[in-house]
Parts: sequence; structure tokens; C-alpha cells
Amino acid sequence: MELLNDNLLEAFAHGFYGYGNLGSAVWFVGMEEGGGDSVGEINKRLEIWKRGGRQLTEDIAEYHQALGQGYYFSGAIKNQPTWNKLIRIVLAFQDKPSELVDVKAFQKSEFARRDSDNCLLELLPLPSPSTSHWLYGQASSLLWLRTRDIYKQHMLGARIGEIKKLIGKYGPRLVVFYGTGFNEHWRKIAGRDFKPLILDNKTAFYAKGGETCYFIAMHPVAHGVTKNYFAELGRHARLNC
Repeated sequence: MELLNDNLLEAFAHGFYGYGNLGSAVWFVGMEEGGGDSVGEINKRLEIWKRGGRQLTEDIAEYHQALGQGYYFSGAIKNQPTWNKLIRIVLAFQDKPSELVDVKAFQKSEFARRDSDNCLLELLPLPSPSTSHWLYGQASSLLWLRTRDIYKQHMLGARIGEIKKLIGKYGPRLVVFYGTGFNEHWRKIAGRDFKPLILDNKTAFYAKGGETCYFIAMHPVAHGVTKNYFAELGRHARLNC
């Protein structure tokens, strides 16, 4: 069985946070990136990060093109369901049209790029196809990767603290956490109590701290959530942040 590069894997887990420009106005924070279907793919991700200089964030297009997923950024742009809904938030926040053609154009050139006005971070650093998959325990000798639960216990405190520090350092105008099943973690990062907010007949949560507005949104691929929910969130942020 192919094994993971443990030294590089550990550096990646503690040093990679996502994609885009940390100096931007709009931040998205999810729980965990998809992918990581095989040891080979994970090792490829690690090597791309290493070649890029082991940065806190990568340019999402350059990274995925190196990964062999350039179809999200060139040619007939392939729709990415999670990014699609997040982009609708940005477009509404900027008071711009958010039809599918607009979303794809934004995905192609402006979403989570190195010089963009948005970034996409993950609370947990290692990609996985789903929460029921865990190949790291078999492909790595790192003890904190034996099970998903041990991994979460090992990583969550440090990652929550670091993302909170990054928000304090860069002062984004808008932070959107997505995935309401992780509200406990989102509250710790924001350091604020959230109030419920109804958008398109679905619940979101809102808080403000200093110059930063925080929202907790449903996950973009959650059952029953619509594109209008995310557009309404962006409009609410534009008018209230």
C-alpha cells in the first residue's frame, strides 16, 4: 500500500488553511475540504503545496489546475456546487447580478484567487470525501491520525485559535461560516453570541464584532437549501455590515 509522506503531511496539517487572499473583505470558513479519495491524490496535494512555498493559502485556480482539475477554471466551466452558493453571497454582497453565467465567470477568475477580495478557509486541514471515510490511519504512522475522532481532538483547538487570530490580524468585513452542525466551533472563532436570522424560510445566524460581521449559514449542499438563501444572506450583509 502506498504511504503518505508523514513529515510533509504534518507540516501541511499545521500550516495550510485554504485558498485566496487573507487581506480580503470576504472570508468563507468551512469544516473540511472534499477530495482525498486516494493516498496518491493526497500526496499530490502535499507536493503542490510544498512547491508553492508552504503558504497559509494557495491560489485556488493554480492549485486545482496542478491537481488536474482545471475544468473548474477554464473552457466550459464546470459548476462546483459548494463554490456556486458561496459565490452568490459575494455577488449579492457586491450588489452584482448572480445568474449562473455570472457565477461561473466569478468562479473562473475571481473566486479565492491570490489577488481576489475573498478567501476560502477550512477548519480541518486534511481533505476527505466524506466524514465516513478515513484512510489516513492506514496510510500514515502519525498517532494523531489513527482515527478521525483522535484527529479532530488533536487539531480543532489549535485551528480554532489560529483562524481567530487571523481574523483579528486581517479584519475582514464579512466572515461566513457554513455548516450549521458545527456552530459550537464557529462561535468559538467569532467569540460572539449569534442571533437567528430567517433567509428564504431557512435559518441562518448573525453576529457583529468590531468591524467584522459574522454569519453562520447552512451548508451549500444541505438538503432543501436554495440559491436564494445565499443571495439573501449576501444582500443582508451588504445592507447591515
